[in-house]
Amino acid sequence: MGLQFSVLGSPVVHFKNGQYKLGHFMWLRGSPFVSWNCCEGCNHRIRSPLDAMSKEYVCEQCRNVYQVNMSVTGVEVREGLGKK
Repeated sequence: MGLQFSVLGSPVVHFKNGQYKLGHFMWLRGSPFVSWNCCEGCNHRIRSPLDAMSKEYVCEQCRNVYQVNMSVTGVEVREGLGKK
């Protein structure tokens, strides 16, 4: 599934294993970021800059791979792409 939210700042809804978790859209030093918790195993808080239309993000702790896609309607973060 994935996680989608409005670039206007509404809450992030993260669907994982049938459970919903919340994330956040924020501005840090004038740049837009999306923030969410990684997998249940490490629960590392990830902050990814929204400076590209599509990019890969690797969790620093468990090496889980995410794909961050930005579009006109919002942002989608896909997980479960394996580990690096």
